[in-house]
Amino acid sequence: LLRQGNSDPVQHVVDCTGAEFRLSQGGPMFQSLLEAGILTEHHAGGAVCHPGTLQADQAGGGVFVMGHLVRSAHYMTSGLTYCLIHASMVSAVLREKVKAP
Repeated sequence: LLRQGNSDPVQHVVDCTGAEFRLSQGGPMFQSLLEAGILTEHHAGGAVCHPGTLQADQAGGGVFVMGHLVRSAHYMTSGLTYCLIHASMVSAVLREKVKAP
């Protein structure tokens, strides 16, 4: 987690900020992730992410996006059904990471 030039290791961060399409106009967390190169803003809005896993960080460190932030990978992004599908995709990847030695 990046904060005022310092970093603190964290295992999970859940940000429930709502329907922000432009990461560059988001809050300090998004600003830090963009500046550090962890997230990349997609021209259509949201974050560049893998369409099958919703993993958004290019290094594979475990940053995932859901909801409106997956606009780069999925056309339909809002509504309870889509959020449940996104959560299921992310949880499948996280389960595999926990199984890995």
